[in-house]
Amino acid sequence: MTNEEIFEAAREGDKSILKLPKEKLMIYDNIGETPIHWLARNGVKEIIKLDKSLLIVKDDNGETPIHLLAYMGKKEILKIDKSILKIKNEFGSTPVHWLAGRGVKEVLKLDKSLLRIKNKDGETPIHWLARNGVTEILKLDRSLLTVKNKFGETPIHYLGSNSGGKNLLDLKN
Repeated sequence: MTNEEIFEAAREGDKSILKLPKEKLMIYDNIGETPIHWLARNGVKEIIKLDKSLLIVKDDNGETPIHLLAYMGKKEILKIDKSILKIKNEFGSTPVHWLAGRGVKEVLKLDKSLLRIKNKDGETPIHWLARNGVTEILKLDRSLLTVKNKFGETPIHYLGSNSGGKNLLDLKN
């Protein structure tokens, strides 16, 4: 296959390219993405079984294929090497932030060190879960709930304000 054919297959979500040799998958397009990035954009979660070196490659925006799967809410990424989940994009957000941004509650089961990582706005994945109304965050250690972002807001602020306080009142009853 030519490089052009590999990228075309990846853009179409063709999983058959996963069988290609690693060096055929370590090619870049004009925006710094590999075929694995394109498979991730298509939700091909099978990429998580690939060699780690293919999963940590950043595009021009600092996104790895795992960031892209996380953005799509693919919780299967939680099974991969935890060091990959700590990789930040250009905004300082990790794949865990993106999963939390999709309201994936399973991130709450992760090691607390992954939940404490702040992006450039000073937000942790817990802030992002709170924006999605995930009340289960209230069961976490207080230290995770009182982290202030650069605007002085905590996850509790988001949880209360995004529901007009309803989420917090429901818990009281």
